Amino acid sequence: MADPSDEDLIEACPECDTAAVRARHPEKPSSRRNGSDARYRCSHCQARFDEPNFRPRKGNTGPGAGSALTAKLAKLDPEDVGGAD
Repeated sequence: MADPSDEDLIEACPECDTAAVRARHPEKPSSRRNGSDARYRCSHCQARFDEPNFRPRKGNTGPGAGSALTAKLAKLDPEDVGGAD
């Protein structure tokens, strides 16, 4: 298993490997309904587990990641991006 202290790693579901991992709060009535005492739940596959996996982020996370507008703005020269003077 990777070192979770590494800043480039994210929590991931051990079942489906998505980053849709949420910490559960057993003290809340909604968490007690299912009878599970697992500490985490995956919002994608609904798996419940005590410890998530840690893995590097997938995909493009550098400048320009995200929407098409974000990518266009990342490529522009700051002086070309207008503002009121």
